[in-house]
Amino acid sequence: MRLLGDTRARMVTVIAGRDATVAELADDLEISEVAIRRHVQRLVDEGWVAGRRDDPTGPGRPVTRYHLTDRGHALLPQDYAALASELLEWLQLSAGPQGVADFLGWRARRQADDLAARVDADRLDDRLAQLAAALTDAGAPATVVEGDDGYVLRQHHCTVMDVARAHPQVCHAEAAEFSRVLGDDVRIRRGASRAAGDATCECAVVVVDVDDDRVLPLVHDQADTP
Repeated sequence: MRLLGDTRARMVTVIAGRDATVAELADDLEISEVAIRRHVQRLVDEGWVAGRRDDPTGPGRPVTRYHLTDRGHALLPQDYAALASELLEWLQLSAGPQGVADFLGWRARRQADDLAARVDADRLDDRLAQLAAALTDAGAPATVVEGDDGYVLRQHHCTVMDVARAHPQVCHAEAAEFSRVLGDDVRIRRGASRAAGDATCECAVVVVDVDDDRVLPLVHDQADTP
């Protein structure tokens, strides 16, 4: 929320507590109504707040009361990471390690199915570029560079880092997802991880002969094992 700037962040905090008019915001923040109107209009234009007409019950002119949109509510503290981590802990206690592995494998397959629609090129380097673009669009900016034995897929942001810190199996399941999407002619090895304190999350992508048993094992063999 700090990216909004101090004044607009304070306005969002006030509006989160109650719908407010320009005059009420000006009074609370001790800023002129002219300045408040300018800031409110920017918040409206960016989709953080919206106004609704409030007709008086007695004499007086209608006023506009501003409230947070769903996007605006997303600026407030969220606790999704804790909920997800607690769900995995509960699953571990109730179904054991295999239950967690089954869930993560199921999730990886679902995500792989979603990605498959965007990763369909014939050449591996093109498929990797498509995968990086899909991950970037999903909020995890990714790039591909050439490595010693093939390529390295780098993710510069982890969307589930708090959960992955507590449950490293999440990282292996994600690598399994990439393996399924990229095809049988590659093997993937998970390397660096932001959840482990590294600057990026990295997967080594090695081109293989599918009949050669000497290459790296399929990463989803590791992810599906508790």
